[in-house]
Amino acid sequence: MIVISPPRSGGTKFCQDLEDITGYEFVGELATNSIIEFGAPWSKAKLNTHEINNDESLTLSRYIDILDNQKDKIILCNIASHWMLPHASHHLTRKNKRNIFTSVTNYWLKMWKGHLPPGFEKNILAGVHRNMVIQDAWIEHKGIEPVYYETYFNNHPHLHPQLDQYDKKDEIFKWIDLTLGS
Repeated sequence: MIVISPPRSGGTKFCQDLEDITGYEFVGELATNSIIEFGAPWSKAKLNTHEINNDESLTLSRYIDILDNQKDKIILCNIASHWMLPHASHHLTRKNKRNIFTSVTNYWLKMWKGHLPPGFEKNILAGVHRNMVIQDAWIEHKGIEPVYYETYFNNHPHLHPQLDQYDKKDEIFKWIDLTLGS
């Protein structure tokens, strides 16, 4: 089962809930930076920074096994998800697209201890935007009704305290507004 969601749109929790409902194993994002032999940097960041503290580290051997046999597995796709759109069982997104970007930025500020890597907007946020636009176009093209974060999580308040304190937050908000045409 493949779940496609922009980052910071509830995909991890949704997949964990699906695991409880279906009995299928949630194996995470299947990102190459979750492979133990490569240091699993993304899984460790997710374990230490994510609200759910979910370690999705996999050995290379286990990763290959999952690719070869996806039966009874739940796989989350947040990154480069456009390749998997035709195979998705579930689509998640947010009605408020601005909250995707502010949440991604806040998350990265938590991981990077109050700083953002050079080229953050161009390298991280722009990639999130491209994937989001493609997913939204696919959903519209196919007439799919996605699961909306705001509905699934009962419009859980969206807070971004690290971004609020970030000394260059105005640049981030300007990029978001320009990108979304706000």
